[in-house]
Amino acid sequence: MNIIARLGIAMACLCAFAAPAASQDFLTRAKGLYDSASYNEALSALSESDSLGDVTEVEKYRALCLLALDRTQDAERSLEHLAMTRPLFTLDSSDNSPKLVAMFEDVRKRTLPEASKQTYARARASYEKGDFAEAMRQFRDVMAMADAAPAGSLAMMGDLKMLASGFVKLAESALVPAPEPRAAPTPIAAAVAAPERIYNAADTTVTAPVAIYRPIPTWERPAALNFATFEGLLELTVGPSGAVVQQAMVKAINPAYDRLLMDVARTWRFRPAALDDRPVTYRMTLSIVVPRR
Repeated sequence: MNIIARLGIAMACLCAFAAPAASQDFLTRAKGLYDSASYNEALSALSESDSLGDVTEVEKYRALCLLALDRTQDAERSLEHLAMTRPLFTLDSSDNSPKLVAMFEDVRKRTLPEASKQTYARARASYEKGDFAEAMRQFRDVMAMADAAPAGSLAMMGDLKMLASGFVKLAESALVPAPEPRAAPTPIAAAVAAPERIYNAADTTVTAPVAIYRPIPTWERPAALNFATFEGLLELTVGPSGAVVQQAMVKAINPAYDRLLMDVARTWRFRPAALDDRPVTYRMTLSIVVPRR
C-alpha cells in the first residue's frame, strides 16, 4: 500500500472519531449558552450540530431557545421535525418544562397519523426488497404508533395496525427458509410456442394449479366481531411460472383486510396448471375464510 493510500485511511479514521466528539462539543456549548440565557448564540451552536448531533437533543434545545425568544411557531416547527423523525419519542415530564412537554404532546398527536403512514411506506419498501428483519422492526413501530393514536384518527390507524400486523407475520415466516420446490421436468414439446390462453375450471383436460406457498393473513378484529365468520372470494390468475400475475376480490371481506390479502396474494407461489404436461396460465376462484389472530 503506498503512502497516499495510507494517509487516506488515517484521515478517514480521524474523521470517524472526530464526528461524535465534534457533535458533543456543539451540544455541550449550546446547552451552556442556553443555561446562561444566550439563546441566539445557542441557536447558532445548534445549527452547527444539525448534521452531527442526536436529533432529540438538538430539536429539544432548539425549541427551548425559540420559546425563550417568544418564537412559538418556530418552536412548534422544530418539535414537528422531532416528532416526524422520532414518532415514538416522548418527553419525560420530570426532566423538562411542562410547557415544552405539553407543546410536544400536541405536536406529536397532530403528526402521528402522517408519521405512521410514512413509516408504513418505508416498511413496505423494506419488505419488498427482502429486508424482512428491518421490515418487522418498522411494521412494529407502526403498530406502536397505532396504539398511541389520537381519537380522531383511530379508524385509519386501526387499518394500518391490522396491515402492519399481517406483514409482521409474513416477514417472520419469510425469515424461516422454505424448502425449495422440486422443478417438474420440462418436456421438449413445451419449447414450442402455443397460442396465449387463460384456462379455468371448465377446461377439464387441464390440471389446476397446486399451492406451494400460500399464507393467509390473520385479522385482529374487534372483540364484538369475534363470533362472526368472515369469508370472501378471491380470483387469481396463475401464470406458467407458478407466480400470481393478477388478483381481484370477487366477494369483499373488509376494505383494510382486502388490501392486505391482495398484497399478500402477489407473493403466493403454485405448481402451475398443466395441459399435456405443459405449464399454462390458469384463472381460478378461491374461498377465503379469515382466521382469527
